[in-house]
Amino acid sequence: MEAQADAGSAAAAAGGAADAAARTHLCTSLVATSLDGMLAEAQEAVANGADIVELRLDYLEDFDAERDLPRLVQQCPLPAIATYRPVWEG
Repeated sequence: MEAQADAGSAAAAAGGAADAAARTHLCTSLVATSLDGMLAEAQEAVANGADIVELRLDYLEDFDAERDLPRLVQQCPLPAIATYRPVWEG
């Protein structure tokens, strides 16, 4: 009976590890200075196995949220987090 409990515990632990791995995602930051460059970086992220990207909007030159954000969101091939950090924050 004890051997069965140990085997069951090991299987549960293995299943728990598999469940944790299924919830782990790789995110990379996109830091290009142009929209086209950022979208190209997004394609590179896909090719390299990223699951999600961070759009570092503060790196974009002449960024206009009304004009540029819809294009980035629509054309980005991965789910994205948009970040706009002030200079003092780094």
